[in-house]
Amino acid sequence: MNFRLYQPPRLKFNFRNPLALFRLLFLVPLLLIVGLSIGFNRVNRHLTFYAAQVDNSQQVLTELSSLSTTLYEINFNILAHNAYGNRSNRDLALDNVPLLLGQSSRLDSLLSREEDQRKLNREIRAGIYVLYDLGTPDSAPDLTFFSKPGKLSLPNTTAMRETYQLIAQLKEKAAALMDLRLEIRNNYQSQLFRYNWLLTLVSVVFMAAIFYLLDGELLRNRKYRADLENKIENLNRSNNELEQFAYSASHDLQEPLRKIKSFSDRIEQKHAAGMSEESRTLLEKISSSAGRMQRLIHDLLAFSQLMRPQNSREQVALNKTLREVQSNLSLAIAEKNATITSDDLPTVSAYPSQMVQLFQNLLENALKYTKPGLAPAIGVTHAVVKGSEIGSCMPAHKQLDFHCITITDNGIGFAEEFAEKVFALFQRLHGRDSYEGTGIGLAICKRVVTNHNGYITARSIKGLGASFSFYLPVEG
Repeated sequence: MNFRLYQPPRLKFNFRNPLALFRLLFLVPLLLIVGLSIGFNRVNRHLTFYAAQVDNSQQVLTELSSLSTTLYEINFNILAHNAYGNRSNRDLALDNVPLLLGQSSRLDSLLSREEDQRKLNREIRAGIYVLYDLGTPDSAPDLTFFSKPGKLSLPNTTAMRETYQLIAQLKEKAAALMDLRLEIRNNYQSQLFRYNWLLTLVSVVFMAAIFYLLDGELLRNRKYRADLENKIENLNRSNNELEQFAYSASHDLQEPLRKIKSFSDRIEQKHAAGMSEESRTLLEKISSSAGRMQRLIHDLLAFSQLMRPQNSREQVALNKTLREVQSNLSLAIAEKNATITSDDLPTVSAYPSQMVQLFQNLLENALKYTKPGLAPAIGVTHAVVKGSEIGSCMPAHKQLDFHCITITDNGIGFAEEFAEKVFALFQRLHGRDSYEGTGIGLAICKRVVTNHNGYITARSIKGLGASFSFYLPVEG
């Protein structure tokens, strides 16, 4: 049978695909909002610029009105002084001259962008210098005209008329420019108003569409979650039923096996003298098979019990656990003349009985698969590593710290290709005639480590020994 890797279907923009529709409804308004925002920003910059230009034109007109008023006041005070000989009128006329020139200078700075209007302003300034005999515009004003005794001579009527005409022309140009700037500003203001409404409308439509789709997705997710909860409940129920079945079946199987072994032993004892060699061989096979079946059922019971919820974890000193396991295996250690060396092991949050199972199965494994004529040498080492150093680590665990405990032996080892398979149920790499076992011990180790949110790996070179490393999370 040929198998192909599953490839998810490509999402296309069609209205039958909610995710594709969601992306489309998200992308189009987003592009519209970005485009409108760019246009809004551009219009706002122009509006700000022309609003400043309107203010500038307003200031120009204000200064021109002030200039006309000041010019009128100077002439009025000259007439009043000549008519009544009042010294205060002469002083007022004199005080207004610097003010008049200052207004002309401010006009020049306000008209920095309008050369034709600046030209008119320079002509007005030159006319003022001529009217009151102030010298030249390039030098400091000469005020001796106002210091002469007696009556002050009135400015030339023609020159005065020309100056007022120049002021009127400048006012006309400034007013026309202001009208143009006002029109442009109002136009940009209208555009900004429209952009604002468009942005608001698109945003409201966008949010409404997103809300509609999210509401639909939430509804579907609620249905999926309800289905998932039902499936989980059914799965848990099935698992409980399977555990109960396996537990009761294992217990029920123990009794007939005990009877088979007991009856075969009694037959052998009672009729040993009259039995043929073949009969004795058959009885031994029956007894051996029953014993092997009992060990298998015992290991299956141990494995099934690991699937059940445990009591709360405790702080387990692994040094103490290792000493307890060495005491349990003391006969096998003495028989094999094995030596076990160990680093100082940490204290971890774990299920005590499961830690005993884990160490006992791994040490039994190391004591079982030894080389003939070579005393077993078993080393237990400890280190703290990052999850990223574990080959099979989940992405969420890559930045976590783990206790790495490695049990190394100098036994027969196995081919590296079986490094993952050795943890499967009933996986045996050797025949029953060579090494006893049910093929469940390492599967129990994997289940214990999984119950503690950890990992277990194996490495080996055939003929040179094996090492098993299990990783338990560092608490806190």
